[in-house]
Amino acid sequence: MYNRGEEEIETIGLIAKIGDSSALRLLRSIIRHLSKHGLKVVVDADLKEHIQERVIFQEVKDFENIDLLMSIGGDGTLLRAIHEVPKVDKVLLLGINVGTVGFLNEVTVAKEGDIEELVERLLRGDYLVEECRMLRGEVTEAKKIMFALNEICIITQDHVKIPLFEVFKDDALVERCKADGVILATKVGSTAYSGSAMGPVIDPGLDVILLNHICPLRWGLRPIVFSPESFIKVKVSEATCRVLYDGKELGAFSPPFEVKVFLSDKRVRFVRFSKESFYRRLERRMGMLI
Repeated sequence: MYNRGEEEIETIGLIAKIGDSSALRLLRSIIRHLSKHGLKVVVDADLKEHIQERVIFQEVKDFENIDLLMSIGGDGTLLRAIHEVPKVDKVLLLGINVGTVGFLNEVTVAKEGDIEELVERLLRGDYLVEECRMLRGEVTEAKKIMFALNEICIITQDHVKIPLFEVFKDDALVERCKADGVILATKVGSTAYSGSAMGPVIDPGLDVILLNHICPLRWGLRPIVFSPESFIKVKVSEATCRVLYDGKELGAFSPPFEVKVFLSDKRVRFVRFSKESFYRRLERRMGMLI
């Protein structure tokens, strides 16, 4: 779903891939352009030793009052921000690609003039906002809750004993399978881990929960796409498994245990400059795999 950009942008938070000279060079250039337009700039405190410009330094977890977050790097940099910025659903997110994949990122800056054009488009509201709902997951026995933009994964811990997964939709049994793991993904996550596991690509206009499998014993097992109202429960038995969300580990849990997942009302809001942005980024992503 796309909405016209109507937010007033006054304060911009900046993060960049630490240790990446290209990202840091681009960060310094962006700071100069933002300051020239009189915008308030807040920079990740972890980057302080690399920045000589006069800006405010804060830890990302303290980015309380920013209107827009610019992430300079790859998908990992942007995902880190999504999980650390407080009230991230109230902040606009703009990814600037420096990494090798960067599917979530909207733009790649090739020259200095690109930065000025980018800032001017933001200030005049010449952009769209794509809203993406996050998964909410809970390991019921441990009472641990997680939110994921891409996916929640349940994966065998040692690859020696294969776990048994029983998947339920709204308390109705969907399947019983043995596999190295299962993936519950959003439309955004359909192009991430699930995509690498040969899952389908989901159009950005569809809010769904996608179930996919990691190395299932039964070859005929296929991914399943559930409606956005679905309540999914995965019962795990026979082997200890790790539970991960967007690549972050929640913990390892001994069987039996359950993971409950549904689409939450918590959203992230990406800046896009075209309704065709998804397919342009998809072409770039698929091209990386050739």
